[in-house]
Order: sequence, then structure tokens, then C-alpha cells
Amino acid sequence: MVRGGDHTVNYGIFQLAMALMIAITALAALPARVLLAPLVPQPEVLLDSIWAALIAVGIGGAAVAVLRPRPPDAPEFGPRYWIDRAKRDAGVAIFDRAFEVSRDRGADPLLVWARLVGEVMQRPRWMRWLEFQLARWRPATSVGVLQVPGSEAKTDIDSVDVGVSQMAGRWALVATEYGYATDYNSIWTTATEWNAEADYVDRVYSIHAELLSGCSEPSGWPGVLIETRRYPRRIALRGITSADRVACADPSRPDRQTEVSPSRRSDDGLWAFEIDVPLGVSTLELTAHTEAGVLATQVVLSRGELSWAGPAEIRPTTQPRSDSWTMTNADAAALPGASDRLRLATDSGSDGDETDPLGELEPSQS
Repeated sequence: MVRGGDHTVNYGIFQLAMALMIAITALAALPARVLLAPLVPQPEVLLDSIWAALIAVGIGGAAVAVLRPRPPDAPEFGPRYWIDRAKRDAGVAIFDRAFEVSRDRGADPLLVWARLVGEVMQRPRWMRWLEFQLARWRPATSVGVLQVPGSEAKTDIDSVDVGVSQMAGRWALVATEYGYATDYNSIWTTATEWNAEADYVDRVYSIHAELLSGCSEPSGWPGVLIETRRYPRRIALRGITSADRVACADPSRPDRQTEVSPSRRSDDGLWAFEIDVPLGVSTLELTAHTEAGVLATQVVLSRGELSWAGPAEIRPTTQPRSDSWTMTNADAAALPGASDRLRLATDSGSDGDETDPLGELEPSQS
């Protein structure tokens, strides 16, 4: 700004200076326009150049990604990658809900998880959110994370409740002479009811097999151990078994144990369980009660995660009580009215340690 002697702004001189600068700039632009015009492309040519550059960058980037060697720590784009990605996308709470409903409905939790992972890979979270919003305004053919048939909008939790209930009694886990395995025919029968594409069926099969390979199968124990689930205030052990009931206890405190029994079994007698484990212990004793007896296995935890399970051992069906004691003659003599019979037994020359002075007491009382 231009100020006068009294430090006030002289707007007349200021506006004249601005007009002079604009005129000089316009005069300089006239020859520059003529000189630089050949360097400026036409709009059509400019757009063609931009598209060509984008295509070249895309092809070049793809070539670099394919030809560049994969680092050792890069994830494999296989079943394990799909499982981890689906858990991040849908959330652990959805997988917990799927296990809970499959346990109550008598469905194979590994099969439910396999189908859940397959659907999440086809419809990520943003696509499910868009389908949910559209289903509120127009009828839909399938909704939710499990893509259950229906025309009304459903959340992922509602979709799991309905979808897993429709899979009640479906199992792809079978027992063989070499252990437990994935039955492809069961996978095909179940998966094709929702998606008949061969790629989808193969993906569900590979995911189920991957989930099963991550389970621990103790030798001689009737079932498999899937994983440990760490809740905010407790830790639970998940598994599948054919036993009548399952119990878990700290080996140092066998009198304190938790038990679970099946709410519904498969045709082969399999059922899923989730049992609480004692906090602060690294070794558990997991017992399976069967018609043939009680089979116990030692389960080792590492920071709350399932680490190892040993071979099963046969245990007696009834354990002696910790407060049991053996009655001796001295104890029997202290009973009311026992002094005369004890004296007769002693006078007869019998060994007091082997004779029942009352003739009607068992060697051990509880």
C-alpha cells in the first residue's frame, strides 16, 4: 500500500499501481501466448496421454509385483491367509457367535467357520454394509455375512443365527482309522445349497482342512482340541468329542473341576464343547467320560494358548475321596458299646490289626 506523509493510505495511487501491473502482465502475455502455443497440447491429445500413462503405470506395477521375489515374511494367499483376513474383516465376535450357535444346534463348528470365511472373502465388510443399506429400501435375495436367503435386511449377527440354524446337524468332520479328517462329500452337499460354484466348494473344503490341521488331536483321546479362547475374565478351551461328558481340572486340585455335556450330537455322536479352564495354570487335565472308561490327557498352555496335548491314559471310573480314612481297632474301640466285643476278640488270640472287632464294619469308611 502507498501511504502519505501523515501515514494514511492513498487509495488513488494504490489503484493506479495495480492497474499498471495488470497492463504490463497482459502485454507480456501476448507474445508468450504466441511463443508457447505449440507446446500446449490439445484437450483430446492431453486426455489420450493421461490414459496411456495410467495404463503404462498399471502394467508396469503389475509386472514388478509378479516378477519381484516374495520376501520370506510375506503372507501366503491360501487358506490360512483367508482365515486371518476373515477374522479381521468380520471380527472375532462373529466367529464366537458362530461357534456358540453351532454348538447349540449340533453343527460342525469347523464347517460353519469354513463357510463363514468363504463368504467373507467374497463379500468384504464394505460390500455387506452396502447390501444392508440397499435391502432396507428394496427386496434382496440373500443378506448378511452368511448370505442367508431373505428379502429383509439382516445384521451379521442375525445372519449367523439364521444361517447356522439352517446347518443344524451338518458335519464334515469324520473319524477314520488314522484320526479325524475332512469329508469332501459333506462339504459339497452343504456348500452347494448356497453356492454351486466349484471354486467356492473347493475353497470351503480347503479352509475346513486347514482349520482341522490347526487342531490338536491327543493320541487315544476321543476328539480334537480346536483352540483356547481368551475372554476378558476367563479362558475357555474349545474342542469336538464323542464322549458322554468332558471335565477339566488343575492336576494339583483334582477336586475342583468343570464339566460340560452335549446339548445335541451328530449322527456319529460328535458334539462341540467349550469348557472353562483354571486361571494361572500351564498344565490341565482334560478327561473324557465314555462307556469304555475315563480317558485323561494332559494339556499344556503357553500364555493362555493351546501348546501341546499328551496321549490319553485310562483312569478308574470312580476316584477315592480325598477325605477317606481307614478304621482301625483303636477307632472301633472308641465307639459306644464296643469295649466288650473288642475284649472278646483280643482274648481269642486274634491279631487286632486284622480283626474287625464289631464284625460289621467295612475296612474303609468315608
